[in-house]
Amino acid sequence: MSASWKHARFKLAAMIFDRCHNPAEIADLHSRSWQHFYRHIFSNSYLDSSLADDHRKQWIERLSTFDQRKHFLRTVHESDALIAFAYAVLGDEGGADILIENLHVDPSFHGRGIGRKLMAACAEWALSKSRGISVEVFAANPAVRFYERCGGERVRSFTEALPGGGNALTLEFRWSDPQVLIKNAPTV
Repeated sequence: MSASWKHARFKLAAMIFDRCHNPAEIADLHSRSWQHFYRHIFSNSYLDSSLADDHRKQWIERLSTFDQRKHFLRTVHESDALIAFAYAVLGDEGGADILIENLHVDPSFHGRGIGRKLMAACAEWALSKSRGISVEVFAANPAVRFYERCGGERVRSFTEALPGGGNALTLEFRWSDPQVLIKNAPTV
């Protein structure tokens, strides 16, 4: 699946709850991403045993209760294979940000602007809700540099308990004006 960016065919489409969407496909990419990037954060026993089942259950639940007014899912496919997705939720009433809960790009597609395009899609949704955007990321995750390059302002840090045991330092990045993510997005 290593087509060049200029020649790759990408379908970027907003997901409105559709029974044809496969939660197992999303859970699989989600799990593979964690297994690739989080070896130094989570225990190997968790990543290699219960993670995939946890993610499958999580995505079945998320898609069965999907409400397009409160949830946002954008997927990217190449040759009908899921290669990236972003999932965001509307914060509580009263002006809370849109929280990007997941943004994962298959590692073989990194560096092609897909993550920035997904951030822009989340930003468009946030603007439609008159909200800012925030994302929480493990401090040891290489994606920290990505969010910094996207112009995110580091607003807080906290320690988070991990499934499978242990704790990890987590950082929150915020974009009070999501328009910056749209302006800096590549065209696909």
